[in-house]
Amino acid sequence: MINSYYFLVLSSLFIIVVVYIAYIEKILTSDGAISTMLFGLIDNFVGGFQYIVIFIAFVFTAYIVTKYQFTLKKAIGIQEGSGGERGWKSVTSHIFIPTVVIVLHYLLHFLDTTLFIMLFSTSMGFAMSDALASEMGVISNETYSIIRFVKVPTGINGGISILGEVWAFLGSAFIVFFTLLVIFIGGMPITSLLYVTLIPIVLGFLGCQIDSVLGELVENKGHIDKFSNNFISMASSTIIAYVVYYFIR
Repeated sequence: MINSYYFLVLSSLFIIVVVYIAYIEKILTSDGAISTMLFGLIDNFVGGFQYIVIFIAFVFTAYIVTKYQFTLKKAIGIQEGSGGERGWKSVTSHIFIPTVVIVLHYLLHFLDTTLFIMLFSTSMGFAMSDALASEMGVISNETYSIIRFVKVPTGINGGISILGEVWAFLGSAFIVFFTLLVIFIGGMPITSLLYVTLIPIVLGFLGCQIDSVLGELVENKGHIDKFSNNFISMASSTIIAYVVYYFIR
């Protein structure tokens, strides 16, 4: 009990220090840092430190791809923040739903283990898929409307490219495999392993496509902003994972 208490204190201090470093290095804005710290502490207290490791992997991977070819992105006006930093809206739109899933499983005991892993991995799969598709896809000058399949300006909402789609799938696959490695799912039946691996990868990628469709149909008309779109798309892919689970269990 004492060891657990000390570990919780040390891991919480670690979160505060990492968030502070992210703020100093301009990875996060001040409000983005506060938001990240609050979500991090909640997830640490409720779920455990392993989820902090997953979130850190997401944030730093997203930052690396954000800074890649940043001059080009800034030239066409599609950069994140003024220098690649992420504010509270960006943080919340990507971490709120995974945090809710953690609370539903660990605190409220509403989700069984297989369903929890599916929902959590799907939400993180979308987050990474969206980040990589957005940041790497804009490098391509062959961008097409996801609905009309005609060439559109690079960086426009609803525009997709082969490069972006490849990175979107790889992003989803990377974070899902990383998540499963970190939370350690040894001992699960092979069928459950397939469920918590393949379904989140596919649905994380699908959520990225939902984001593009909403971008063209709704966001471009000013009805929602990019962060609302991210939230809705993540929620959609996670809800689909929930429905799929009850068809295959």
